[in-house]
Amino acid sequence: LIVSEPFVLASQQATQVREAWRRDTERRLLQGFKVRRLAIVDSASLALFANKLTTGVVVNVGFGATFVVPVVAGHILRPAIRMLHLSGMDLTQKMAELLDATGHELNWRPEMGGRPIAAITVVRNLKERALEVFPTSLRDRLGVANLRSYRSWIERTDAPLKRVELGEVPFIIGWERFACAEVLFGDGSGDPECTLQCGIMKAVEAATTLLEDPASLDERVTSAAASLGRLGDGSDAIRRTMLRSIVLSGGSAAIAGLPERLGSEIRQLYESEKGWTPEELR
Repeated sequence: LIVSEPFVLASQQATQVREAWRRDTERRLLQGFKVRRLAIVDSASLALFANKLTTGVVVNVGFGATFVVPVVAGHILRPAIRMLHLSGMDLTQKMAELLDATGHELNWRPEMGGRPIAAITVVRNLKERALEVFPTSLRDRLGVANLRSYRSWIERTDAPLKRVELGEVPFIIGWERFACAEVLFGDGSGDPECTLQCGIMKAVEAATTLLEDPASLDERVTSAAASLGRLGDGSDAIRRTMLRSIVLSGGSAAIAGLPERLGSEIRQLYESEKGWTPEELR
């Protein structure tokens, strides 16, 4: 049996909780369920393995938070993990604000079919069907500094509309389906450092620092990194290796257009800060 260790237990700060969880999981499965063979593997490494990789950065956009986890040869660099206050729950709340601002009726009604559900669940269903990432900065496209200032763009008539149906009830959704996802990249209303691209950059920089100082690493990680020929090979080579292998996981990672937009944001960020050309990160 292979058991996936939750992302929330991956950080160095969670060591005691992680070890207790592993002991309890081993006891319950080996003794209680009589499992004969058991392997507990961190979720980030499993996500990489599923994509035929052993080294890279896993970005898990989960229900309550986003975790950015650097991995080298199947070993997590725990001190380099970054947690971002961006989540599927935040996207649902944002979508509720936007749909309310555009006058959509969000309360359940029999025409939607099924059993009665809360309005926020109606929003979540609409989000999962309609949400999409704009290919470039939506603030630039709409010419606004802050997407939370709804009045500056909410009534524009040039939006690429999308029809979504819940049962027999149709919803016509415009720019709001793109504006919701901009929270992940910075919509101008919050901390500009709390974005997917900045979180990845910080995690990779922290991983690079660790790999350049092997004395601070666990012996297994040091051996794994050395086998890649990365130690002493220059920090730029380490960064490029990590950034060429970014894997998205979590329910919100399925948003249409997310991989392409994130790749574009990362290339622009590193081109401006490091003087690299986009081709170096393909």
